[in-house]
Amino acid sequence: MPNRCVVFNCSSGYDSDRQYRKKNGLPQLSQFTAPKVRNKFPLNHLTSSMLADTVFLRVPEYKPDLKDAINWMPMPDKLKEMMDQMEVHCKKRRSVGLEGSLQEMLDKWEKKISRGGGWKMGPKHTVCELHFEKKFIVETHDILIDGTNLSQRREKKSLTKDAIPTVFDGYPTYMNKPLPKKRKSPQKIVSSEPKRQRPETEKR
Repeated sequence: MPNRCVVFNCSSGYDSDRQYRKKNGLPQLSQFTAPKVRNKFPLNHLTSSMLADTVFLRVPEYKPDLKDAINWMPMPDKLKEMMDQMEVHCKKRRSVGLEGSLQEMLDKWEKKISRGGGWKMGPKHTVCELHFEKKFIVETHDILIDGTNLSQRREKKSLTKDAIPTVFDGYPTYMNKPLPKKRKSPQKIVSSEPKRQRPETEKR
C-alpha cells in the first residue's frame, strides 16, 4: 500500500489521486517521513538476553547498570537495527546521548500539521511535497568533477535537514506563513585607525 499524506484534507497518495496522475501523465508526488528520532529508545522493549547478546558480548564478565550500559560500549549493528525499528512515540524512553535536535524538528512538524487530539507522528507517517517550500526539496545530485559542477536529477527526491512543512491549503492563514529567512551573523568592524590615547594630564 502506498504511503498517504497525513495532512488533513490532502488526497496525496490515495488511489484516486495516483490513478488521476497516471492517466494524465503527471508525476507521482513524493512522500517524506518525519525526522527519525534515534537519540531515545525504550529499554523496556529489550530483554536481558538481548542486551547480553549485544551490549555485553565483548565483555561478558562485566555487568554495568542499564543506565550506563549504552554510553560506555560501542553500539553493535544488532542493537542499532532494533533501535531503528522502534516507534518514536513510545512513552518510555531513555537517552543514549546522540543528537537531540531531531526531537525538536519532529515537534515542529507535529505543531505545523496540527491534527489535534494529542496526535503524534509515527515512523510510517508521511507528508507529501505539496506542503514544503521549494527551497526545502532536493531534486538533483550535485557532483564536482575536475572543478566542474555537474547536476544529475535524483530518482527520488529528498528534504534538506531544516525542512519543515509550511504550506497547507484550507488551513488558517497564520499556519501558511513561510519560515523567516535566516539572518546573517553580524560581522565585526575592524578599524584601521589606531586607538586614541588619553593625554598624560588625564591619566592621573
